[in-house]
Amino acid sequence: MAAIITELVHWLFLNITGSDAPLGPAIKLFAVLSTLCGFWAGSSIYLHLAPGRGRPAVALALMFGGGMFLRVVAMTVVNYIVLLYVGPVIFGLNYMSFARATLVETTVWQFSGDAILLFWVLVFTALYNVVNLLAAAIPAGLVVSPLTNSFRHITSLETWLMRNVRAKPSG
Repeated sequence: MAAIITELVHWLFLNITGSDAPLGPAIKLFAVLSTLCGFWAGSSIYLHLAPGRGRPAVALALMFGGGMFLRVVAMTVVNYIVLLYVGPVIFGLNYMSFARATLVETTVWQFSGDAILLFWVLVFTALYNVVNLLAAAIPAGLVVSPLTNSFRHITSLETWLMRNVRAKPSG
């Protein structure tokens, strides 16, 4: 829940300060929320398949696998919609021509039609999302895990705010 709230605040901040708002922040929001949903799904699968077995490597693999899978699927759909509908219809921008120019310049490939171009754009976007997830989540996990273990009183299920709100006033 804390990650979702953090991402919503981040989304709001990007919309206020970002130069590519509202589309860029919305895409980022979808990427992060789909990843978090995948982490949750992987965690739920682990708890269902191996309750109380204490196999953190399996739990992490299922969480990362779920996060990666759901992010790639969600962002493939989002990018498809943005490339074919949102860009040209709402913003009057031809993202496909930019994608073609970029791929031709960087790969020297020639594309026989828009369908094959779209396929490769979505493949490279999926690869980007996998690399981005690994580059962001692994270092974050290496930092958060030791902090979580060191500050259990802060990171417990019941937040410090709720403990203080429900605390009875003295006197």
